[in-house]
Amino acid sequence: MLRKAVELAGFCIRCGFCEPVCPTISAFRNSPVYGPRGRILLLREIYRGEFPLNERIRDSYYSCLNCKACYEVCPAEVDVGEISSEMRKLIQLKGLAHVLSYIVRDVFRLYGNPLGVKVSNNEISKILPRRGKYTLFTGQLYQLMGYADGISSILNLLRRHPSLLNVSTRSGLSSIFLKLKGASYEFIEPILCISRLLKDKDVAYDPNADLYSGIFLYDLGFEEVFSEHVKKVFNELKERRVTRVVTIDPHTTYALLSLYPRYVEGFDIDVTYYLELLDDLNLKVVGEVSVAYQEPCYLVRHLGLAGVRSVLEGVKGLSLGKVKASCCGGPIEYLYPERSRAIAKTRATELSASEKDLFITACPVCMSNFRKIALDPLDISLFIYRNLS
Repeated sequence: MLRKAVELAGFCIRCGFCEPVCPTISAFRNSPVYGPRGRILLLREIYRGEFPLNERIRDSYYSCLNCKACYEVCPAEVDVGEISSEMRKLIQLKGLAHVLSYIVRDVFRLYGNPLGVKVSNNEISKILPRRGKYTLFTGQLYQLMGYADGISSILNLLRRHPSLLNVSTRSGLSSIFLKLKGASYEFIEPILCISRLLKDKDVAYDPNADLYSGIFLYDLGFEEVFSEHVKKVFNELKERRVTRVVTIDPHTTYALLSLYPRYVEGFDIDVTYYLELLDDLNLKVVGEVSVAYQEPCYLVRHLGLAGVRSVLEGVKGLSLGKVKASCCGGPIEYLYPERSRAIAKTRATELSASEKDLFITACPVCMSNFRKIALDPLDISLFIYRNLS
C-alpha cells in the first residue's frame, strides 16, 4: 500500500497548482499537510523513514475528500485522492485510524450498514413492479443520509464523552435512538420521485436485491471488509437474475461502475445512472427562476456524467450560473464536522446559494452537509417531478 502510494506520487513536480483548488487546505487553517502537495511530500518522508505514522499524519490522509479537484489541474496527472485512499488502507491496518472508523466497521459487520438501522423500502415496492428490463438499486445512501441529523447529535454528545462512544454504538443504543428519531422525509421523497419518474421506463424493484453499496467502508480504508461485501452484493444480484441496475446517487454509481469491477472477478452487471434514462424530459418553470446548482464531484470528475447540468440548462426561463464544480465537504463530515461545515460555507458562498430562487443538488451527501449550515437544497429529482409539463 505504501509502495503503491509512492508510485502514484512519483510524477509530482511540486508545481503547487493543486493547492489553490483544494477545499481542505483552507478549512484546516492552511496547514500544508492538509493539501495535495503536502500529502505527497509527507508520503515521501514516511517512505524514507523520516516520519512515523501518527495522528496528524492520519488526519492528513483521512481529511482528503477525493474530489479530484487537484487531479483536474495537475500537469503530471497525479491523483492524490488515490494516494490518500492507499494511505487510509495502511493506517487502518496498523490500528491508527480514528476510533469512529473502527466502530463503523464493527456496526456494519453486525447490521449490514454503517448506522445499524433497518432500511425499509416498502414505498418503492408500491410504485415499481418486481420484474423489468432494469432493476432499481438505491444502494441505501439516500435512506441512510436521512438519519444524518440524528447521528450528528449522537456524535456531538459522545465526542464530549469519548469513553461512551464504543459502548453506545456497539451495544445498539445509537441505532435505537436513530430508529426512534426516524429518517428525515427530505431524503425519502427523492427516492419516491425517482421511482415515479422511472415507472414507465421498464424499471423494476426487488427490495431483497437492494443492499447497501459499502462505499463508506471503502472510503474509510477497510478494503478487506469492502471486498467481502461487494462479492455478497454481486452474488445476490446474480442469484436474482439481475443483469442491469439503475443507480440514483453519485457515490453508489461510482462504487458500482469503478470499484466493484476491481474486487469482483467477472463483474458483468450493466450500471446506468437514472438520469440517463430520462432523455425525453419536457420541463417548464413559471416565470424567470435563478438557480444555484451544486455539481457532485463523483458524477462530474470521477464518472464524467454531466447529465444533471444539461437537464437544467435545457429548461426555458431557468437561469443557471456557470460556477466551477467543487466539493461540499460532506465526505469528511463524521470525522471532522467543523472542517466539513467550513468547506460547505465556502462552497455556498461561491454558488451564492442563499441569493438564488432555488438551490439544487443531485447528491444526498451534499444535501445533508448543506442542511447543516442552514441551507435547504432541493434534490434534482423533486425539481424534475414538480416541473414536468
